[in-house]
Amino acid sequence: MKAVVLADVETIEVQDIAEPRHAPDEVLIRVGAGGICGSDMHAFHGRHPFRKPPVTMGHEAAGEVVAVGRDVTRVAVGDRVAIEPQIACMRCSLCLRGLSNLCQTVRRPGLGWEGTFAELMTAPERVVYRLARDTPFEVGALVEPAAVAMRAFRRGDVRMGDRVAVLGAGPIGGMIAHVAQRARAGALLVTDIKDFNLTFMHDLGIPDAVDPRQVDVFERCTEMTSGEGFDVVFVCPGKRDVVAEAARAVSAGGTLLLFTMAPPGEKWNADLFDLYFREVTVRPSYSCGPDDTSEALGRIARREVRVADLVSHRFPVGDSVEAFARARALEGSMKVAITF
Repeated sequence: MKAVVLADVETIEVQDIAEPRHAPDEVLIRVGAGGICGSDMHAFHGRHPFRKPPVTMGHEAAGEVVAVGRDVTRVAVGDRVAIEPQIACMRCSLCLRGLSNLCQTVRRPGLGWEGTFAELMTAPERVVYRLARDTPFEVGALVEPAAVAMRAFRRGDVRMGDRVAVLGAGPIGGMIAHVAQRARAGALLVTDIKDFNLTFMHDLGIPDAVDPRQVDVFERCTEMTSGEGFDVVFVCPGKRDVVAEAARAVSAGGTLLLFTMAPPGEKWNADLFDLYFREVTVRPSYSCGPDDTSEALGRIARREVRVADLVSHRFPVGDSVEAFARARALEGSMKVAITF
């Protein structure tokens, strides 16, 4: 079967690999579509903590069940499904506390589990979620990034009327901003350096979506919050200076939510002394869990988030080299999908 393999740093190949076999508690899925994530690009550039070449790429995926193990009872052949791309032990103290995303023995695509950019993949039944029969595969593939955004939003503890800033409007940041908009944020500022992403925000009805290279973000912050700062600031790009910018924009007693991955060995450029004296809560958000996935599925089914609009480009699996080149480009794309 065909699979999208990172053969070496910045070298994508479509290779023939062996078809997987499913265990009694697993399902065999014919992948319909997958989305290229920012972490896939970290792996592409050789900067991912565990996904190292040679490795099958991908972790955002949806497809159709083509076979089930004898212990599987919740899904059946023919079901359309989305995949939560982590297999936690569900027995350790972290899992039992509802923090399965932090499980120390977790398996993820590229870490004890094959990547999802392949014609066939296996997954335990408990990380497989049924989709409505009319759900496009590329929408199903966006359940995972939507779940990641849901977790970040919940950890930001945004309440109606809060003043919110989202720095970085890629797929995750864009969804966070979209959810904040639906939650009736009192003020909402979104920044990005891509015209494509800013246009998408404007199309959603978010007028204060600006390029920080052209607009003084701190000045805009002062205008929008009467000099008090934003109650919650989401930091989405992995750029050290963005954290310093966020620290200036957050209010006293506010929350700085870090959803980002800094390059290895690079330290954030923020004044912790200042954050301490203003009692700013600094909180990271990593990956997602079953509750986040269920919430994302519900919001997508109720059309409360426009995930389908995030897909700006589609490439068949045979054109995966071009797909990664498109995802690597600075301008002109939001979410690049690979179809099978």
